Amino acid sequence: MNRIILICCFSLLTACGGGSDSTPDLPPQPSPPPTDPLSQYINVKEAYTGNASPAALNNATLGQVYVYIALLAPELLPDYNDDPGSVGASCSGGGSLNITNGSSDNEKYVSFDNCSEDGMVTNGKATVRANKFSANGELIDSTIIFENIQVKSLLDTDLISERVLSGTSQFKELGEDCSKTEEIHNLLFTDPQTKHQLLYSDFKTHRVGSPNGLCSNNNNSFYVKGDIFDSDLGYWQVRTTKLFMLKTLGSAFEEQGSLTIKGANDSSSTLAVEFYSEQRGNLTSNYPYYRIALLNAANTTTTQTEYIFLQEYFNASMLFDFADDDGDGMTNGWEVAFGFNPLDATDAALDFDGDGYSNLDEYHYWGHPTNIKILPKIADISISLTHEPKNYGATIEVDALISSNADSSQTAIVDVTYTTQAPTQFDSKTYQSHRLCTVSEDLLQLSCQINHLKPGNYQNHKVYLTADKNNTSAVTSSLLAKVAYLGHDFDTTNDNATIEIARLPIDAQFGFSVPHDQLNIIMLVGEQEEAEFSFIQKETASGTIDPLNHFKVQLQLPEFATLLSAQCYEQTTYTWYNCLEKNQLIFTDNGGYRNAYNKFKLTISGHTQGQGHISFTAKSDSTNEQAIGFATFPLVVGQPTQVIQQQIDTAPNMSTITVPNGIYLGPLDLSNKQIQLQAQSQNATLYFNGADYPLFNEATIKLGQSSQLIGFTLASHYITVDEGHSQINNNLFDGTQYHLPSTTIMNNSTLTLAQNRFVGSALDTGYLYDYIREQYHCPYIETGTYYKDENATTINAINNVYSGNLLTHPDIYFACDFIRAYPEAKITMNNNTFQGIGRVLELVYRSGVTPHYEVNMTNNIISNSLFIIENGSYGSTLKDFSAASTFNLINNLIFEVETPFFNMLNKQKETGSVLADPLINYLGYQQANSPSIDTGADITLSIDINGTERPLDGDNNGSKLIDIGAIEFQIN
Repeated sequence: MNRIILICCFSLLTACGGGSDSTPDLPPQPSPPPTDPLSQYINVKEAYTGNASPAALNNATLGQVYVYIALLAPELLPDYNDDPGSVGASCSGGGSLNITNGSSDNEKYVSFDNCSEDGMVTNGKATVRANKFSANGELIDSTIIFENIQVKSLLDTDLISERVLSGTSQFKELGEDCSKTEEIHNLLFTDPQTKHQLLYSDFKTHRVGSPNGLCSNNNNSFYVKGDIFDSDLGYWQVRTTKLFMLKTLGSAFEEQGSLTIKGANDSSSTLAVEFYSEQRGNLTSNYPYYRIALLNAANTTTTQTEYIFLQEYFNASMLFDFADDDGDGMTNGWEVAFGFNPLDATDAALDFDGDGYSNLDEYHYWGHPTNIKILPKIADISISLTHEPKNYGATIEVDALISSNADSSQTAIVDVTYTTQAPTQFDSKTYQSHRLCTVSEDLLQLSCQINHLKPGNYQNHKVYLTADKNNTSAVTSSLLAKVAYLGHDFDTTNDNATIEIARLPIDAQFGFSVPHDQLNIIMLVGEQEEAEFSFIQKETASGTIDPLNHFKVQLQLPEFATLLSAQCYEQTTYTWYNCLEKNQLIFTDNGGYRNAYNKFKLTISGHTQGQGHISFTAKSDSTNEQAIGFATFPLVVGQPTQVIQQQIDTAPNMSTITVPNGIYLGPLDLSNKQIQLQAQSQNATLYFNGADYPLFNEATIKLGQSSQLIGFTLASHYITVDEGHSQINNNLFDGTQYHLPSTTIMNNSTLTLAQNRFVGSALDTGYLYDYIREQYHCPYIETGTYYKDENATTINAINNVYSGNLLTHPDIYFACDFIRAYPEAKITMNNNTFQGIGRVLELVYRSGVTPHYEVNMTNNIISNSLFIIENGSYGSTLKDFSAASTFNLINNLIFEVETPFFNMLNKQKETGSVLADPLINYLGYQQANSPSIDTGADITLSIDINGTERPLDGDNNGSKLIDIGAIEFQIN
């Protein structure tokens, strides 16, 4: 069971992140559904239908209670092995585990397909949710939701056989200076055959410290608390009365701790770990044991039954069965553990090991009934070595397993000698003041003493080595280990072990980062801009950082810009210093891990117009000048739009102004007279260069008096249309390459949109930390006003192509939309191509209004999108459209649209729709066998988006029919 939980928890820790706090305000959105979709698996207490009364606590039920406790708190068992290296293991016995993204950034799905691990096979699905991150972005609170997964044991001795598991397990990291973890379980196990239920209610375990770390106040500890329900028997309360301090959980010279179980009629039981001191040989040590007491229900101060098991031989089976079926005074669990017959009372008087004591005496007096060699110090000591190569920056570690297989009650003292050879040596810093280990002067031999090695037990011994840090390539060597027992070792063939050891070559890769409000540099010719950047070292596969020396960054600027100065940040003094040498930034050599974070700032001047990128290449002496990080950052230098505005202001009404190719930064006003502003080509770009991208109430381009905007490339603008019939034609709405936000058009009058290309993208900067939102670059149109229902508006959209962000990111949450329409809007869309967008048309209106729309859509391609028309009222209930409202859709080619019409109240009238793959590419161009060719409805349209004549005989059958979509197919 614990293995399932660890796998799920590990899946979130390796693939989860947070979001940005820089999201701008958006229009109000509908409230999310109030019910958690996984509530049926979360609220398992409601699903429990069994006995809810206090359960009996006696010899017959006590073992079962400890089975239930050990299922979620195996730390209490003497054979518990807390191996942090195995937490990431998954399905080592076969099957598979698949991790996929959840419904939000903080959610992952984990699916098990015959996942076999530690004798248990798991099938089904769990959801892992991140509840909280620390200030530095580390996950410190997560919840696993088990969705009726099937768990089946392959072992006859396991705690559960086959169950259906639902419920939640929450994991919290509470410590900073010292490891503190807390688990809260609400889990329901159901037997699919008998319908027996086992419920853990608010079952909490709390742990301080770890096996590899002693807290500063020496308070490594563990406790458990909660209620356990058995559908047949009732429930028991489990409470820790004294913190457990056990060697299986960390350093504990005096092992101790206790818990109390309460059942029906005030009955109770205690499980206590205690110790006694005893001199064995010349050494006096502490020897722990387990004491289990079952208290009389009528008088909790009087012990009814008591069991004592020495830790030397104690195993979990003794804790799981306290019945004495044959009435011989020895529990079934104890008898089974030593191979006796729990149904034969005569074995109590026998002396199986021939040492003169009966088995019952061995049971009562802490003896060993089957080991005649209990008194002599006789042992079989063995050693084995395991090693996994780690990264360049980590210490070389070897795990030595030193075991005693002796049938002896004596504790073994073992001397271990380790020997290595160049290029490796033992880590002198680790062993400089070590109490039990010493290193030779040449650092090639390590001598250690292992105390308290109990019979039948083993000790894990970590051996630490190093190699020259100047050698950044792979390092290989060997380690020889030999054990010597201070008594009689009757098998010396297993006293030696040899293993090949290695250190991996340096693995240093850096990610690029910028402040969240700095996505590009955009400035006028002659201006200066300062920008800040960082190169941050990524963790290796083992989750560590390889130390570097002499970090540097090579710069390359486009020819239209000049680098005026550069400064790097000194982390130790928190100051900036000049670090530019020719075209490189040379960082102060802080050495080692301090070079993992490298911040710098540049001052740049633009001397001519241009669009390009600054390139950054990270290098270091430790990596022999090889590139260990690369990034580019957008840089745009342009001239002010004042040169255009002056022509507009002085031109007569109804004039045409041709704008030469170039980059123009700033606002434009075409609202005072009828002006046709014509670009020489789409190499004439209009960007807005404000500190922030334009807000919804701040127009940066104003159209009015039937003005026209033709042939430009636009981004980062907010266009308003007022008075008259304005036109926006032949433009490219795209600034993705330069990380520019999209353009929004607000129509308050009549607007024609013809032969435009709209590009929507979820920008992927490739930076280590990316603050750009999913719909950051989505050209978008609104028509009408939310608070002015009487304001009638008109949009004619003809021959446009919109390639949305779903084409490149099909699983993205925020998809690009085309038009949002408020009431009294008349919208015509003919021969457009929409692919990979969210909504072609969204209808929005306030509560208390009767919305009126006139919508005609003919010959459009709509593919790989979410909606054609969505009725997205912000009112509490949907309103009926006016009687005169119309939604006519004629001869449109529709393919893979998730929900064509949403909440439309069956108002739409759809005729002649073609449901087929349009067979078009990203730009909207058809293949020769596209169903859009020569299949359009007959409408008056003479050219396509490229100015190609319509109609053409695209299928070469002798007749000319207009194509569906924005592009007329031509036979080459």
